[in-house]
Amino acid sequence: MILSTYIARRFLWAYAQVLGTFWAIMMLIDMVEQLRRFSGRGIGTAGALHLAAMNTPASLYRILPLITILAAITLFLSLARSSELVVIRAAGRSALR
Repeated sequence: MILSTYIARRFLWAYAQVLGTFWAIMMLIDMVEQLRRFSGRGIGTAGALHLAAMNTPASLYRILPLITILAAITLFLSLARSSELVVIRAAGRSALR
């Protein structure tokens, strides 16, 4: 039970990091796109930021499976790098679980 909680907590941390990274990248790309699209109408940086903030959740929803897979890969790479996967195997946990 404690091991499952530990792994779940590490996965949620990896998920938050990957989600934050993709959110920042998509926010920046969408803000530049909004500035380009509405440049003739006098929209400022704050307006483009507001429009990008409203559009980014829909974009993130489309790539949610990718974010989940990348978070799992990040989790297992960090566990393997610190030899925690070896310890989990030595503790008797199945690799398939």
